[in-house]
Amino acid sequence: MILSAVLCATALLAGCEQDRTPTTSQKIDQAHADVKQAAQDMKSYAYGQKKEFVSTMQSELDALNKNLEELGAQVEKAGGKAKAGAKEKLAALQEEVKGLGRQLDQVRAANESTWDGVKEGFQKAYESSKDGVLKARKWLSDEIKP
Repeated sequence: MILSAVLCATALLAGCEQDRTPTTSQKIDQAHADVKQAAQDMKSYAYGQKKEFVSTMQSELDALNKNLEELGAQVEKAGGKAKAGAKEKLAALQEEVKGLGRQLDQVRAANESTWDGVKEGFQKAYESSKDGVLKARKWLSDEIKP
């Protein structure tokens, strides 16, 4: 009797452990929350912290480019209409992220009087690009089932 209870409890706990694995949707939701937090963090940089801001944003830009490379590899594995649609989305995202790189160059060149405006423009572009990559990742995972 006690052995049966222990086995049932173990089975229930094992089932609960499986439920803790985040779904793709949950991962996307967390990533969106992370983007919003990053946006809040960007607002706190003063002109005197420009070098740190540029360094941090260059790392973020590098991460976006890496994500695009990973998505590109997934797209190549896709077939049919999914591949064609994904290639179009990926090309548009790559152009958007290139534009973000150009905006980061403007941030590097900003002076104290232009800092807030340039930083805000970069922030909006970053949020848009990051959101686009996240949406593409979700779309691709929905279209191409493993």
